[in-house]
Amino acid sequence: MKQILTLFTVGLLFGLAQAQTKVETADFARRPQFYQGQTILIRNVSISTGNVISNDQVQSRSRQRPNPNINKSNEKSWDILSTPPRCNPASGWTLINPTIPNLKTPLCFAVRSKIYDRLPQNKSFNADIVIEVDVRGISQIKRIRILK
Repeated sequence: MKQILTLFTVGLLFGLAQAQTKVETADFARRPQFYQGQTILIRNVSISTGNVISNDQVQSRSRQRPNPNINKSNEKSWDILSTPPRCNPASGWTLINPTIPNLKTPLCFAVRSKIYDRLPQNKSFNADIVIEVDVRGISQIKRIRILK
């Protein structure tokens, strides 16, 4: 009995370590930086396959220089523009385009190639997704559940 209780406790702790937070789509769109490094669940997101932004387009936009603004007091203030991260997925990963309404922060999303191959190609569909958020790099989609 003591071993069963110990096994149950260890299983419960492991299960809590793998938990993800359920997040409203509007809240994530408003402030994705708040979820940096967390694994979150977003429901009813529209995903389109086959028309992903190419890496060349993103890289050409990501090397913008700071704009010097000269104030009347002769001081320079350097404003760095919000630029998209470099979207170069690791081998075995494919870029994907989830459409999150009102998301103004440029983000890149990638899913494992084996999962991407099983998705409906050249279509748009709704799904629940589990994401490991990385605002500065590529956010990894861990799980996709296609809604009917």
